[in-house]
Amino acid sequence: MKRLWKIALALLILLAVGLLLLYAALGMIVKKGITGIGPALTGCPITLEDVQVSPHRGHFELTNLVVGNPEGFKTPRAFALGKVRIEVAPGSLFKDTIHVRELLIEAPEITYELGLAGSNLGAIQKNVEKVAGGAKPAEKPAAPAPAKPGKKVIIDKVSINGGKIILGTSLLATGAPIPLPNLQLTDIGKAQQGTSIAEAVKEILAAIIRSVTDVAKGAAGEIGAATQGMGDAARQAGESLKDSASGIIKGVKGIFGGGTQDTGGN
Repeated sequence: MKRLWKIALALLILLAVGLLLLYAALGMIVKKGITGIGPALTGCPITLEDVQVSPHRGHFELTNLVVGNPEGFKTPRAFALGKVRIEVAPGSLFKDTIHVRELLIEAPEITYELGLAGSNLGAIQKNVEKVAGGAKPAEKPAAPAPAKPGKKVIIDKVSINGGKIILGTSLLATGAPIPLPNLQLTDIGKAQQGTSIAEAVKEILAAIIRSVTDVAKGAAGEIGAATQGMGDAARQAGESLKDSASGIIKGVKGIFGGGTQDTGGN
């Protein structure tokens, strides 16, 4: 009997070690997938500090996911996502369409930089459009777009809470953070019974950028009001900053827009 207990205990220990190794391996797979597919999708370097995986519960947690900027921009990054929590229906991980019950992004920091060649968000948008299949013809021959991921997704709910925006202008490389209103999206890909990851990212980014537009409008108004009563030199500097902020608004308005709308020099 003692021998049987020892064998059972040894098997339990081996099972526990095996599960730990499996969780570690899954975390590495998820991390490599994000840092591998992400740059092909956005055209930007991507780093990810840590991934915690609980596959039996369908729970994934990403820590410090950072999306850098496209070439030609001075600010260090476009997106810094402190915590990303993903709740997935476990059985869907083995199907063609992954059912995401909730995607929660906590405390994102978004930098909108307007440069001579356009905006950083606009450049990212163009890369996402290529992968999603909705890019406008380029004036110069572009490199072949990465192959579309085979998996599709349905996302019941996306919540983006506690975010902030940093506006970059010609006079102010990085301004003071501005609070981003909380966002919530529902039923992404549901009507199509699944959408590509690129299309899902495109829809989420569109909602974020609409919010950035509203915040930028408010910032431009405050800058204009702040110039009242200043001396001539200070007023001119303030008006220049206001014009830069207005340029940001125009650039943001075109992002993810349809038709022949100008995309802000993107």
